[in-house]
Amino acid sequence: MIEKITNAFSPSGHEDEARQILVESLKSRFDEIYIDNLGNVIAKKGENPKLLIECGMDSPGVMVVDSSDDKLCFSAFGGLKPKDLIDKKIVFENGFCGEVKYDGEKSDDAKISDLYIELGIAEISVGDFGILKPEFSEDADCYLGYGLKVKAGLLAVSQAVLEADGDFAVLFSAQKRIGGKGIKAFLNASSLESAISVDGFYDKETGGTVIVAKDSIAVASVDLRKALEDVAISQKIDVNTAVLDENFFGSSFLTSGKGTDWTAIGISTEAQEDGREKILKKDLKNATKLLETAIEKLS
Repeated sequence: MIEKITNAFSPSGHEDEARQILVESLKSRFDEIYIDNLGNVIAKKGENPKLLIECGMDSPGVMVVDSSDDKLCFSAFGGLKPKDLIDKKIVFENGFCGEVKYDGEKSDDAKISDLYIELGIAEISVGDFGILKPEFSEDADCYLGYGLKVKAGLLAVSQAVLEADGDFAVLFSAQKRIGGKGIKAFLNASSLESAISVDGFYDKETGGTVIVAKDSIAVASVDLRKALEDVAISQKIDVNTAVLDENFFGSSFLTSGKGTDWTAIGISTEAQEDGREKILKKDLKNATKLLETAIEKLS
């Protein structure tokens, strides 16, 4: 399941493969599971759930804007930076794979408009989506892959909700990486009282698994955060509370619809020299256990 989700082709706005995996894997565990007009996957257990568990199912990606000879010009979305794309492999939905090139001297000076994908002969058209080739691998202690940070929440949530008991809803949100659009659309049509979001973050000074007290934009609900802290203490789960400078899309929960109490669980990732991201298995396990227990205590 972990490798399948990590390798899923799911750029923002085109998450079909991730949706299919999630619906097939989870439909037997929920009373209701459906896909809304924006492409969110919503699963519900119980007649009137008040607790929402959310994670994004989309990845940053590229879209072809011009095709000439064997070079593809593209735009990037979801936070991909030019210097992080140079010499990386881009895979398209049809399986064709190319490599990002830059003819300049200093990668720090590169702009997306300076880059191109060297592909050779392939059936790729303007408007086609691509993602960094995941190149997933694992060893005894960790998982490795390109784009693993944005899949961290999806990995934890998809495992936790299979085991958790209680009445709750799950939102696998679409287009999260381009402004939390799936979250906003869902909350504007729902009346859930509280939400726990799960996502990855880059491990700088704070490592491990954390309960988010504040992200770069929004302050979490103090009561909901403390409830998670109490769960962690009672179950002896190795997590800390942290203030992070990354966007966990807390503002989407607080300002959409009638407003929803929000906090988040963060799973640290570490960037490797080759650009891949590493998640320690113990951190993913702690996040999954915390979420599973919190669902049972708070729903």
